[in-house]
Amino acid sequence: MSASTATLQGILNALAGLQRTAKLTLILALAVIPGPTSAAPAVVHSCDGLDSIGNLVGGVRGFANNAIRVAHVSTEEPAAAPDHLLIFVALEPMGDECFAVSAASYNSDHYRGFYSLNVAKIRASYDEQKGLLLRVPVSVADPVKGVGKSAGDIKVRINRKNGNSVTIEK
Repeated sequence: MSASTATLQGILNALAGLQRTAKLTLILALAVIPGPTSAAPAVVHSCDGLDSIGNLVGGVRGFANNAIRVAHVSTEEPAAAPDHLLIFVALEPMGDECFAVSAASYNSDHYRGFYSLNVAKIRASYDEQKGLLLRVPVSVADPVKGVGKSAGDIKVRINRKNGNSVTIEK
């Protein structure tokens, strides 16, 4: 075997090894991609600027004898992520505390919403120790197709014990 043939054979063997490595890397990457039951990341923040009646989309849903109410709001901009979930939790003896759930923050005081969310299809369950769990179907923008794609459900936990709290569960 000549030196150039051996060099070429070495290069081909190296490329074959890279192909195997690339396939393994792709398989591992696909294994960690969220499935349809795990949604896009979500954050809880104050309702500043979102709790305007002009932003309301559809009706408001009540839970826990209306002590917890949820509303779908749209800011219309950014066009690919305008939708947020507002959660109003009753304060004793009167009033409400407002929490907003958005896809992510893009700076310290602005939040990107979801492409869409479906309040009508929220599923609720209750745990006496943890509080109310809402599973909210959301969509995120697909930048390739320019439309929304399902991102599964975000899990929002609302607990009224020891003060009101709203958290996102994995």
